Amino acid sequence: MDLLLLAMETRVGKVQVATLKQVAPWAADKLLDARLLVATGRIPVVAAMDAYEDEPIPAEWCPERGQYGYRNSVGRWITVEAGEIAACVVDFPLAFAKMLVAFERAGPSRPSPLIDGFVWDVGTIRLTGAKSPVPVWFARRLADPAVWTRLDALLERRPPEEVRVIRKRRLTVTRLSA
Repeated sequence: MDLLLLAMETRVGKVQVATLKQVAPWAADKLLDARLLVATGRIPVVAAMDAYEDEPIPAEWCPERGQYGYRNSVGRWITVEAGEIAACVVDFPLAFAKMLVAFERAGPSRPSPLIDGFVWDVGTIRLTGAKSPVPVWFARRLADPAVWTRLDALLERRPPEEVRVIRKRRLTVTRLSA
């Protein structure tokens, strides 16, 4: 779950498969098998191991060779396997469905976007200990000031009736009062 949340926090919800597998190979395979992360395109950047620099450099397509690669510091062509630069995106609708399956939820069958790509209304959920169902939003990229600016504008248009809790990754919680 942590790896999925890390992928969700990327700017575009897209990450290189090789990077995921370096961070947590078993979890990456599970997320890919479950189709929570879906292969789509490439992120043509690699860590060049030239002179032990581990420097990120672009992998370029070479039509003559029919492959991606880069030239090292002495001009030698280094081939990059397609799997190394394959990218995947988070399937947000499927992730929401799997996250919400255990809850008694009312609302549309799919969460509706409030800020496209960043904040969704997932409906009302009966939480343990709550007197009645509460509206729940899912948000990502809350560490990004631009997202907070857009969230502030949304809250101006749709102020909460009571206290609203926005949970960021880990234990940091922000409370917004009416």
